[in-house]
Amino acid sequence: MKMGGQVRAIEGAVLGWDIGAALQMAHALGYDTLAVADLLPEVEEVACRKINERSAEVKRGHVVGGVGEAEGADEFGDFG
Repeated sequence: MKMGGQVRAIEGAVLGWDIGAALQMAHALGYDTLAVADLLPEVEEVACRKINERSAEVKRGHVVGGVGEAEGADEFGDFG
C-alpha cells in the first residue's frame, strides 16, 4: 500500500496513480525501474478499478468485502 498517498482522484473516484512518484519510489527501493514502468500501468488499472468498486459498495451501504448491508446505514452508506 505504499502508493496509497500517491493517487490522482476526483470526488468519489480514484483516477490513477502518480506514476512519476511511483518510479521514484521504485528507484529508492532498489527495484528495476524499467520493469516497474512496464508493469505499473496494468497494476494501476486493476487497483484503481477495485478501489472504486469498493468505494461504490460503501456508498450503497454494503459492508466492504461483500458481507452484506451495513446495519443502520441509509441507501448512501451514511449512519444518520
